[in-house]
Amino acid sequence: KPFSVMARKGRVYVSDTVTHSVMMLDPANGTHKEIGTESPGLLGKPLGLDLDGQGNLYVADVSRKWAMMYDQDGKYLQGFGRSVLLCPTPVATNPDLRHRRTRLRIADHDHPISGCRVCWLLYGTFTSLNVESIYAGA
Repeated sequence: KPFSVMARKGRVYVSDTVTHSVMMLDPANGTHKEIGTESPGLLGKPLGLDLDGQGNLYVADVSRKWAMMYDQDGKYLQGFGRSVLLCPTPVATNPDLRHRRTRLRIADHDHPISGCRVCWLLYGTFTSLNVESIYAGA
């Protein structure tokens, strides 16, 4: 069951909650590859997708309660947020030109206090996770 679609530089990425993977399609070359089917980097229920300026793929995995990062060829690089995220769904990246890094935002739904929050981290080490809670009417 396809959930999210992302396209960049001639490639199309589709998260699929039934196959527990992200399909990377390259129509120009007539090739495709499943991402997230091997450990490490095994996906459970991938939802949101985004790509950074270097072509790295970020995937929010709602059943594993974390987000994963893969390189432009689909090789697993790292995961983060496992002990913090409850229900990660969409992800979004944007460059932090001042620090020459990528800023990653993850919406975390079903938070017991606020209902929804946005977690963000700066790509580099992913050691600091800052949480901004979003309250209704705020």
